[in-house]
Amino acid sequence: MEFNLTVEILNDIYEQQKGFCAVSGLPLLHTNEEADFSISIDRLDNDKGYTDDNIRLVCRRVNLMRNNLTTEMFDWWCKQIAKD
Repeated sequence: MEFNLTVEILNDIYEQQKGFCAVSGLPLLHTNEEADFSISIDRLDNDKGYTDDNIRLVCRRVNLMRNNLTTEMFDWWCKQIAKD
C-alpha cells in the first residue's frame, strides 16, 4: 500500500481544513485518547493508499462509521438515517 504522508503534509491538510472535520464540520480534537472527536486520517478511496491526494482529516467517529464505504454510499446512508 502506497504511503507518502509526513507530519508536514498532515499539518498542511489540518490548516487547509482550519482544524475541522472534513465531513461533519465539527472541531477536531488533539488527543491520544480514542475519543469521538479525535483526529483520524480517512482515505477517500479505500482501494488506494495513504497519500496526500487520497486523504482527509475527520473525527474518529466519522471514520468508524464510514468504515469501508465509499463516500457516496456513506452520504446515502447518513441521509437515509436522518430522514423523518
